[in-house]
Amino acid sequence: MVMQPTITAGPDAPEWWECRGTELAADIAAPGDPADLTDVEVGGIVDAAVSELRTWHDLAETMPTRAWEPLATPDSWSGHKLHIGCADFADVRAVVAKVLPVVISAGLGCKAATSSVGLRRGKGVVVYLPRRDRVDRDASLVVQALAGYQPSAPVDIFGSVRLSGAVWWRWEFREDPGCDVWSRAEYRDLYVKAPVPA
Repeated sequence: MVMQPTITAGPDAPEWWECRGTELAADIAAPGDPADLTDVEVGGIVDAAVSELRTWHDLAETMPTRAWEPLATPDSWSGHKLHIGCADFADVRAVVAKVLPVVISAGLGCKAATSSVGLRRGKGVVVYLPRRDRVDRDASLVVQALAGYQPSAPVDIFGSVRLSGAVWWRWEFREDPGCDVWSRAEYRDLYVKAPVPA
């Protein structure tokens, strides 16, 4: 049986090499390897991501848009992911501003809602935890980054377990493969959509 992450108050900082393999979306990426980014460059990426999301959110007010914008794609999947509760687009941008530096430094994956369809079930941001051996630490880093954040209105994320505040956890595989999954095809084969409320 797969257990939800254990959250600790003082998680270890990621090692410099951990973000290798995470691919930032082309429209927000800085040149070079994410492991070599300075704090200023990470800040620029975060600003670009928030700006890009604001453009998507403005478009969503007038026309149909895709539901999610990938911001960082991990090179593997553990089956563990976090849902961050958001009631509106301003919440999504606030969460991205807080959590994207952790995503980059720890080599996690991340996508953000870009339409009301994405927000429909309370999930505004999804963070993928790619390494089974670091799930507790990575989940703790995300929870720590979001300390004090609350969505602008109460949200409930069906099919997920609340870890802390607005951070929820979900196991997304139909079975436990016993290891990290490095193949996108195998990930798609194991993936099971979250149940929807009746």
